[in-house]
Amino acid sequence: DGRLLIVIQDQGTGMSTRALQHAFDPFFSEKPAGRRTGLGLTRARRLVELHGGEVSLQSAPGEGTTATISLPAPEHAVMSQGPSAARTGLQTAVSAA
Repeated sequence: DGRLLIVIQDQGTGMSTRALQHAFDPFFSEKPAGRRTGLGLTRARRLVELHGGEVSLQSAPGEGTTATISLPAPEHAVMSQGPSAARTGLQTAVSAA
C-alpha cells in the first residue's frame, strides 16, 4: 500500500500493561522520580506523525518489545540490519509494504 515499515525488536524485560498504555504520554515513567524526563517516545511519535506516519508498540512482561514505524514509502526501499545488532541484541528491518 505504498508504506515503509521500520520494525525494531528487543529481547528485554518487556513493558507492563500500564507502561504500554501510557508509553506515549509526556513525562510518564514507571521508574523512580528524577530518573528520566519521559519524552522520548512522545517526541518520536510526533516526529513520525509529522512525516505522515504512525508508531505502534507491542510488548508483554518478560517477552521484549516491538516498535513498528509506518511511513509513506519513498521510491526505493532498502532492507537493512544495523551494524550493532549482534552486539546489542536489537534487530531492525526496513521494508516496503
